[in-house]
Parts: sequence; C-alpha cells; structure tokens
Amino acid sequence: MFLKLILVRPTVPDTIYMGHLMTRENQPLPKEFAGILDKTKDGVILASFGSNVADFPDDLFYKMLHVFEHLKYDIIWKVNKKDMPKKIAENIHVVKWMPQNDLLGHPNLKLFITHGGFNSMVEGIYHATPMIMMPFAFDQESNAAFAESRDFAKTLPIASFTEEELENAITELITNDHYRVQSKHASEIIREMKQNNISNPSFWIEHVIKFGDAHLRSHAYDLS
Repeated sequence: MFLKLILVRPTVPDTIYMGHLMTRENQPLPKEFAGILDKTKDGVILASFGSNVADFPDDLFYKMLHVFEHLKYDIIWKVNKKDMPKKIAENIHVVKWMPQNDLLGHPNLKLFITHGGFNSMVEGIYHATPMIMMPFAFDQESNAAFAESRDFAKTLPIASFTEEELENAITELITNDHYRVQSKHASEIIREMKQNNISNPSFWIEHVIKFGDAHLRSHAYDLS
C-alpha cells in the first residue's frame, strides 16, 4: 500500500502492506494523443481533475484558459464544459477522456495539474512528474500537503488562485530542476519496493488459509 510511503505509522501484525498495486508502466498511446506528445516542441502539460469533475464554473474555467493559451507548452485538458468557447488556442487540446497513466509516462510530459486525488498522485509520483495540486474535497488536501512537503508539487487554492499564481507555479515547476529531482527520488523508492515485491499478496492469503490468523491477531482488539 502506497500509504506507507506517505505516512509512517505503527501497525499490528495482521495488517500487511501489499506494495504498490495501483502503479504500472505506461502503454503505447492512442494515435490522437501520441501525435501531440511526439510532435511537441517544448513539452506537454496534462490537466485533469478526476472522474468526478465533468464541468468547471466559468470563473475557474476562464482563469485556467487564459493562462494556458499564453503558454509555449501544449496542454491536454480533460474538461467537458457545456458552453465551450467556439475558438480555443491551438496549443490547447480539450478532451473528455484520456489514458492518464500512459500520458504521465511519456518523456515529453512536463507537468501534471491535478485535484490531488490518491490515484492521480500515485501515478504522478510513479512516473516522476512534478505536480500542481488544486484540492477541493475528500483526502485531496492531505495528499497535496504531503506532496508539497516532499518538494515534488505545489498547492494552489482552487477557489481563489489567480492567473499570475498559476502561471508562476507552472514556470517554477517546469524550469526548476529541483522538483524533477525530488519527483524522480520518490519514483525510485516506490519502483524499488514494487520490483522487490516486499509483501507478496498470494503468500499471506495462502498463509492465513493454512494456519488461520490467531497468531497475527493483536490483543489490543480485546480491550474495552
């Protein structure tokens, strides 16, 4: 479980960390995405706020749009806005679906702008991609705080960020090698743990079937 990298905590013997089950290598991209990533001159920024956000309020949408259209980078932006502007800058590629993990693994992907959901954060770290996190619910605030504390992400308040703050954060994360180095360091940690399969799921399932779990059970469960 990736949680162990995020938050070291004491556990009882019958809690077994299963390694990084959500992480995987990137696969070849569909043609429409491969064309963008392979042909880009300055790199690509990926912007996605998860499966729960289909639309954006106008003020948030246009703040992001105004920043994106003035950047030299290509932008792949997952958004399904009902009243989409008829004309959008050529560097902005609006999509309703994307193979997120496979895009993050492409060498020309420079930055990931995300809500900071757990799966998105894990994929970003696994592929050593610096992130801008704009949390709005659930565990996203704590995920963003963790990522920022490790120096492979910056956090912006989704309700009150300015265009200048977003543009400055994009420039800082892409041009300052420190964030890429920190991202690579975290990626190497979880790749090493995954490769060595530190807690084999099948072993523990078969072990409990064979012996039961009484020898793993903590007496703390019996306290009032």
